Amino acid sequence: MRGADAPDGDLARDFAGRARDAKLALPGAVWAPRGRVRVAVRFTFDGETVTRLELLADPDLLAALDIGIGD
Repeated sequence: MRGADAPDGDLARDFAGRARDAKLALPGAVWAPRGRVRVAVRFTFDGETVTRLELLADPDLLAALDIGIGD
């Protein structure tokens, strides 16, 4: 979400408390409450700079992905 599409721009507040369920899953991250992947975040890089984040939440797509969650 960008600009006017974002709820109010305070992502830290919007996601507060949910971070404990976030796990590293290279080349991205996942939100996996109780170990169940609900959202995957795919990062696109240009060198060392993140240029894009994609939030993937479609259950069929998530089931088809080979997601390895790090500790």
